[in-house]
Amino acid sequence: MRKINVAISLLLSEKPGISIWSNGAVQHSVFLFNTLKNLPFVDNVWLGTYGSEKLHSKWLMDDIQQSIAPMSDVIEETDLLIELSAMVPEHHIRVVRDRGGKYVTYKIGNDLILAMESMIFNAHSDWIPNPKRLHADAVWTNAQFVNSCATFFEHMYKARPVCLPHLWSPFFLEKAIRSNLKSQLGWPYKAQFEKSGKKISVFEPNISVVKTSTIPFLISAIFYEKNKAAVENIYIYNGMKIKQNRAFKRLVMSTDAGSQRVASAEGRFNFADAMGQNSGVVVTHQWENALNYLYYEALYGGFALVHNSPFLKDVGYYYEGFDVEDGVRALERAVFEHDENLEAYRENANAFLATVDPASEQVIAEYDREVRRLIS
Repeated sequence: MRKINVAISLLLSEKPGISIWSNGAVQHSVFLFNTLKNLPFVDNVWLGTYGSEKLHSKWLMDDIQQSIAPMSDVIEETDLLIELSAMVPEHHIRVVRDRGGKYVTYKIGNDLILAMESMIFNAHSDWIPNPKRLHADAVWTNAQFVNSCATFFEHMYKARPVCLPHLWSPFFLEKAIRSNLKSQLGWPYKAQFEKSGKKISVFEPNISVVKTSTIPFLISAIFYEKNKAAVENIYIYNGMKIKQNRAFKRLVMSTDAGSQRVASAEGRFNFADAMGQNSGVVVTHQWENALNYLYYEALYGGFALVHNSPFLKDVGYYYEGFDVEDGVRALERAVFEHDENLEAYRENANAFLATVDPASEQVIAEYDREVRRLIS
């Protein structure tokens, strides 16, 4: 097979408050970059920028900056153009196809639900699906979107959806941990036999129905009502922006955890700092968005992860779907059994994380097969 060059779209936003932790798209672009570098027939892999070309320190990419360039500088040499964290213009696709290359859009969000929320509630006002009506040579996605989005992706891009491994490594997480001495003290998790009360953290972003704090809070609050001495705090991160919402206030204040001020709405914190300084249990919930970097970060650190992801049934503390009572039972196991079983928990977690590692032979092999199919 002939040698090819690959360009992955990268958005370096200069908006205030936007960083490597704002969403998973930029991280996934880098993890994909690391995977494709291992393909024997790939000559160059570039992260092609759109928008800002300044590599601020907030992106934590100084050690790969030699592979980051404006997309316009590399597009003439690109054989495979992958749209990921930034949308690509039609004229760049034409350049690639004129030289016999291919264009792939890699979907790492639940576009179907985003579209429904936008249509019904006018949410996500700066987003619409496939705004330039592009036709792709393939739509790449991950297992969590096959059920809800495969047909939607195929219709919107007139291309076959292909399911590939989700990708993650501690590349960015380790940098965040090293940057804060206070956070370092809590990584990795250490058994807390001497502590009577656990700190429970909820990190759902509360910007879409796919990930909200509603069910994680209910699980935590009901657990608290049954086991008051076992809970010190319930932190609802990303909760400040909905703190005055009437439904949220009613939900929280209807519980002992809310009325007794055990639960608190917090601002946005990156996971490394929050868990490094408030070590404890992470309670989560998702709806058709079952592979998340938050889960991987918790597993990597050895923190007890209560979750409803069917893809992670064998790790963390799993509960079924929207079943709050099952979630309470999972939280009970996390609080009362985690410290005693920490070594086995870490072994299971590491075995799972190997399946999403960009350097994994199995992961590389699956991307190798798909790129060969596409190019040939």
